[in-house]
Amino acid sequence: MSLCLCGCGSETNPGKKYIGIHWAKCEKYRRNQKTIMKRLCNEEEYKNKVSKQVQENWDHNEGRKLEMSKRLKEKWKSKKERKKQSQMMLRVWENEAHRNKQSEGMSKSGVSEKISLGGAKRRGLNNGAWNGGTGCAPYSSIWGDSEFKESIKERDNFECKHSDCWGKSKILVLHHINYIKEDCNPDNLITLCNSCNMRVNVNREYWTEYFSDILKKNMILKTG
Repeated sequence: MSLCLCGCGSETNPGKKYIGIHWAKCEKYRRNQKTIMKRLCNEEEYKNKVSKQVQENWDHNEGRKLEMSKRLKEKWKSKKERKKQSQMMLRVWENEAHRNKQSEGMSKSGVSEKISLGGAKRRGLNNGAWNGGTGCAPYSSIWGDSEFKESIKERDNFECKHSDCWGKSKILVLHHINYIKEDCNPDNLITLCNSCNMRVNVNREYWTEYFSDILKKNMILKTG
């Protein structure tokens, strides 16, 4: 009897150097595999062949794609599974050695620089959604003035003006009472929390009248 050459300490069968597939654990094997893969990855023909094969397999196997999609959706619906994945990733990220290794790898590969440059190329005028500094929706130019927005929130005492606010969000936003984005007249703006702002996106005629009345009452109270 001899010991498995992988270093596990177990005895092998007569005439065998490894137990089962323990040969895959051997450092020499791993080094050889890395050498082979590096050599293959440098061969354009090999890379193109593998890429084409993977793409063809993926394109032709619709049943497989549907099966994988369904399985992943069902798995992710499980709170237990989501919690398990979250805890696992947290444990991995708390490992300083792992973080340093990841950071070093990205630095050497130039990925971080590419991400940074890619983001810079899509900012401002270079962004496909750029609309003269007003965002995607047709807001007026004053909408980009943070002081103007703060003045409206100050007028509304920095609180959500929905009388039935559920208190689900602390983020305050400005709501266009008549739902016309271009109309940024202070009389058409009212402060809502982010949650209420989403709730009032239906039955618009009702909410237009509702918030108009609230704003009028508030103005009457302030002017005496």
